[in-house]
Amino acid sequence: MRITEWTLRRAAVACLIALAACAKSGGDDPGGEGLATDTAAALPAPAAAPADTAAAAANGAPTDADIFAILSASNQAEIAPSRLAEPKVQNARLKRFAPWMVNNHTALADSGSAVAQRIGVTPTENTKSREIQAQTQRTMQRLQGLSGMSFDTAYAGVMLVSHQQTLAALDTAIIPSARNPELRTLLERTVRPMVQVHLDSIRQIVSSMGGGTR
Repeated sequence: MRITEWTLRRAAVACLIALAACAKSGGDDPGGEGLATDTAAALPAPAAAPADTAAAAANGAPTDADIFAILSASNQAEIAPSRLAEPKVQNARLKRFAPWMVNNHTALADSGSAVAQRIGVTPTENTKSREIQAQTQRTMQRLQGLSGMSFDTAYAGVMLVSHQQTLAALDTAIIPSARNPELRTLLERTVRPMVQVHLDSIRQIVSSMGGGTR
């Protein structure tokens, strides 16, 4: 079935509105009360980004096409382990956290795909996106062999580290390198606030399980 530009626009807007509402209210945040705030409203308007994609690529910075591929891989890195965790985790807060990850990161992935199609950018696999995919495969292999408390502890640790890494990548490489205004807005107003909320939540869960946070 042919998807029109108007259909994509409506889908993207719906996803962004839903995610913004979730970030504002906290959604079903299983990590604790009061974590999520209206982060999107507090952020400044996105700054203009440089347009010279070729020069940025030559300098080693990710292009917009690279960024879309990295976002896709990062979302799958949260979705796949969380799908595995849904029927396996025993901790009550992780039981809520796992489907929350699946729902939120599926919505983020859909929003990213819609923006990429609308602005005419085809995601390009790159060293970073392939690294994330390989790490996800290793993580899945490790988690599949665990059960009970060992699984809960390993899954919580995976979610903690992956969200820490994603947030660091957003701040140091991905957001500063984004050139298209729509992509930059998606990253600053939706992706980063959501990842921060997830990280705050899993930190609380890990702490409640008797683990430390970095």
